[in-house]
Amino acid sequence: MSNNSKWRQTLKFAAAFILLLLVNFMLPRLLPGDPLLVFYGEEAVTDFTPAAREALIVKMHLNAPLGEQFIKYIAGVVCLDFGYSYHHGRQVLDLILDFAPWTMALTGLTLIFSTLLAAFASLRGAWDEGGRFDRGTISFFMILNCIPPFILAMLLLRTFAITFDFFPLSGGCSIFLPQTACGRLADLAWHAVLPVASLMLHEVPNQFLLLRAEALRWKGKPFVSVFLAKGIHPRTIKYKHLLLCITPAVFARVGKSVAALMGGAMFVEIVFTYPGLGLLVFESLQTHDYPTVQGVMLTIGSCTLLFNFMADLVNDSLLHRISS
Repeated sequence: MSNNSKWRQTLKFAAAFILLLLVNFMLPRLLPGDPLLVFYGEEAVTDFTPAAREALIVKMHLNAPLGEQFIKYIAGVVCLDFGYSYHHGRQVLDLILDFAPWTMALTGLTLIFSTLLAAFASLRGAWDEGGRFDRGTISFFMILNCIPPFILAMLLLRTFAITFDFFPLSGGCSIFLPQTACGRLADLAWHAVLPVASLMLHEVPNQFLLLRAEALRWKGKPFVSVFLAKGIHPRTIKYKHLLLCITPAVFARVGKSVAALMGGAMFVEIVFTYPGLGLLVFESLQTHDYPTVQGVMLTIGSCTLLFNFMADLVNDSLLHRISS
């Protein structure tokens, strides 16, 4: 990967991050009404005296020009100061640090399992193009692709948690966790099965269709015929050589997958009352806790941009190695 390409990717990431900061800064300030009511809601500031209200406005720089407010906002973001949540009585950063690991675990597990499943299905289907497995997977994934993740979550909840009582209804862990580390890990995994399955069923079709097309493209290359003529087992060609060839497409899709999974996870967490950032945003919107909403949106947007940036760098490096 050339230095010019790295600089272009870095400049794109910086421009997108600045735009994210600008949008996150402007949205609550474009709402009409008292700025304190906009940021904290009527319930939080009802008992404030006029002096306390004025002091809070000065502290938040809401009486300063918009340009100065933006500079103060950037300085706060650099110092990881996302504001204070009066509804929770805590710093927003502390809330994010408490809830983010749950969302990261949910999206991370989904990304790993969905990528492995999509890669396996796409390679097998492309190798036997038009066969029973290929037709069946295409039909199944096309149907799944039309169903939103929160609908899938409700169907899985209704079927496996309510009707058959195989999995817990809600939460990220039991009220009384087992004493052993293995027991606690098993309990966490048991609660994560349905949320992860909901996101997987939504994400695998998108990955499968892309990777299948890429596998078909590489399957038609002369080296496949050469390997077959040399007596190399088709399984080795499929899951070693073709897998290596479609790896850049896998990493190219990772960035988009992270963005889709972050958005889908927010709805899935609400359905399962899973203690992640999605549930935190939902509760904060109900209480008009906009500093928390701002902080979570900035965190999710920044993570998505960072994953896209890293995936582009890895993808360009892999393409350069394969082409050379």
